[in-house]
Amino acid sequence: MDFITIIVRTLSRRSTPSRFTMDRGQGAAAPCEAEADGDSLRLYVDGRFEGWIDGVARL
Repeated sequence: MDFITIIVRTLSRRSTPSRFTMDRGQGAAAPCEAEADGDSLRLYVDGRFEGWIDGVARL
């Protein structure tokens, strides 16, 4: 499952965060969550807020 799929699935559900792992090439994959927030997406890595991904409603 790629990152775009995560965004689309999160936006279609809007109720619960999508959980996935992201390998940064530094060993073990980090657990991540993507949560819909209006027209943007909140990204959490290892339970820490990392920022917003804007403009996802256009996908």
